[in-house]
Amino acid sequence: MRRRLILLLSALCFVPLSCIENDIPMPYQPAAITALEAEGALSVNLDEKTRCVTLEMDEICDLSAVVIKSVSFNYPNTKSSIELTGTFDLRNPLSFVLSTYQDYKWKIRATQSISREFSVRGQIGAAIIDEASRRIFLKVSKATPLTRVELRSIKLGPRDISSYSIQAADVADLSGAAEIIVRYRDVVEVWTVYAEQSELSVEFGQISPHTRRCWVSANAPDEKRNGFLYRMKHTQDWIEVETEGSEGSVIACLEDLEPLTTYECLAFSDEEQTEIMEFTTGAETQIPNSDFEVFAHDESPNYFSWYNLSAGQIKWWDSGNIGSTMVGASYCISIPDTEDFVSGAASAKLVSRNVIVKFAAGNIFSGSFGQLMGTAGATVNFGRPFTERPRSVKLWVKYDCGIIDCFGGAPEGDDARIGARDKSQVYIALGDWDYREYGGIPESPLCINTTDKDTFFNPDGPGVIAYGAFIANEDIKEWMEVEIPLEYRDNFRVPTHIIVSAAASRLGDWFTGSSSSVLHLDDLRLIY
Repeated sequence: MRRRLILLLSALCFVPLSCIENDIPMPYQPAAITALEAEGALSVNLDEKTRCVTLEMDEICDLSAVVIKSVSFNYPNTKSSIELTGTFDLRNPLSFVLSTYQDYKWKIRATQSISREFSVRGQIGAAIIDEASRRIFLKVSKATPLTRVELRSIKLGPRDISSYSIQAADVADLSGAAEIIVRYRDVVEVWTVYAEQSELSVEFGQISPHTRRCWVSANAPDEKRNGFLYRMKHTQDWIEVETEGSEGSVIACLEDLEPLTTYECLAFSDEEQTEIMEFTTGAETQIPNSDFEVFAHDESPNYFSWYNLSAGQIKWWDSGNIGSTMVGASYCISIPDTEDFVSGAASAKLVSRNVIVKFAAGNIFSGSFGQLMGTAGATVNFGRPFTERPRSVKLWVKYDCGIIDCFGGAPEGDDARIGARDKSQVYIALGDWDYREYGGIPESPLCINTTDKDTFFNPDGPGVIAYGAFIANEDIKEWMEVEIPLEYRDNFRVPTHIIVSAAASRLGDWFTGSSSSVLHLDDLRLIY
């Protein structure tokens, strides 16, 4: 028996290793860069989806010698195929592999924008600067001889380190193609300037009618007396608005206009005038159900929705009730309050709650709830079609400010923490978001996914035309009327949608707030 056992053990020692299978699964740890610091970087964008780090570099930086000072990863066992700190040539993307238990291809790319300007005395309109072909096109008044044009400003290369073959205040012959040599570091560029005289000293630019005001622009020489004349159509007297120019362009705001009214307007420069242009102002359109009086159980017996199909109402407002009440009607976070209101018969009561596995901020917003993402979060589609441009929004608020007892995170630099006072927020935004770019639907184009911070609403995003917000971090025990001014980033862009969003805990997307915060809203109206 002993001999057989020895023989069996001996045989096992000669079993080929390839016959032994390892059925233990390797941990799944998708390696990612969580932070990167580079000298001269104006911004650092970390995209885990595309596995790309994009550095927006200052215009004076040399892309062939970018210094990366530090890199952080999401897992301590992450290895890189190359050393990621040091000096790199980022004129082309830098590719490498990050490894944990698996390999992941990443890259670092650098972008750089150089602000450029060129202007001359007597210029009409802004110069057209073609960076690709290094050409500049401009118009001057017919009183400006092309053989003797005074330069007012020139910046075609990076600031502080560029030199030019001609300087501001020099007189140049622009009767033909004129060359300007630009030098910086070891770069030499040749730019060509083309100028032509305009028959008119003033040209009408854009007209952007709002509801009770209108923004207008024109091209005219800075050194002349420039402005606009306007009047209500079919009236006699003109109203004059003078304006100061900037590099051949002038802009003015015509105030105290009547809604849905046609006006006439012209631009002037000294004695010259443009032809008469017409425009019609917008309407004083209000938000549907902005007094929160209409609600019904049309969607679910567990909660009220802010519309009533039987009365022919459309759904304009939505909330997170669909998600919070999945575990029961007692977890409703957006509730009509028929006992506490300013006028009418009800107000909107937004109640933050700890809904078993997740914190849910009391909220209401223009748009539609999307879908639940398991127990991790949800998607919502923000925005409703809207093309008018109000100046502000007024509404009545009350707030019971709780102490933060749920913390799922916060934006960098935010002071939210367990034990701190919660903050409510009401904000309004006008924009021209494209649902194909922002992931929503045509009616509500901006999709917010609470499991993906990259999708959170950004008031400084490129789709935003105007924005305003009211934030409270203390109790408001009595009804208080607040006005939220709208700051327009561009008075000539026309919005396609409006977002109105209110939350008892403003970091609800981060699952951070107080389970005792309550925000009341009533009588919201747009001011034009």
